[in-house]
Amino acid sequence: MIKTVSSRIEGSITTFILKLTNKYDLGERTIYVLVFTGWQEVSKRPVISELLGLLRAAWAVEQSNVSDKKYPILVHGVSGTRRTGTYVLLSILCKQVNNIIN
Repeated sequence: MIKTVSSRIEGSITTFILKLTNKYDLGERTIYVLVFTGWQEVSKRPVISELLGLLRAAWAVEQSNVSDKKYPILVHGVSGTRRTGTYVLLSILCKQVNNIIN
């Protein structure tokens, strides 16, 4: 069963917190879904401040995980080639720059 615990809209990013349970398993999982609406047309460039806001929001979710486990991050776009690839590459590059600076 999937239950929406909360949702929050900040600019072009909507964050959903979901709880996932399985009747065969007593455990519960928390899933964070970030919906970015700031880049709807592939032919137009996104507003950079909004795209960087998406990166900050995704990194905040990563940092909020207090356990030692690493959980996967799923990035999904319509075709998975343009905006998805741009986000993944930008995230990797920004993290590398951050590691060099710090």
